Amino acid sequence: MTPIKILLLSMPLVWYVNLWLGFVFDIGLSEDVIGEEAGNLPLSANHHKSL
Repeated sequence: MTPIKILLLSMPLVWYVNLWLGFVFDIGLSEDVIGEEAGNLPLSANHHKSL
């Protein structure tokens, strides 16, 4: 597998883990992490398309 495919496959996993941690611990910081991940996804997708 190419590194790009691995990255694309791991992104949802990271997002779900952050979401799960937010539910389990109910920490405000986890919401900020989820927001950053969601904000980075479109940028990453556009970057991969340009390649």
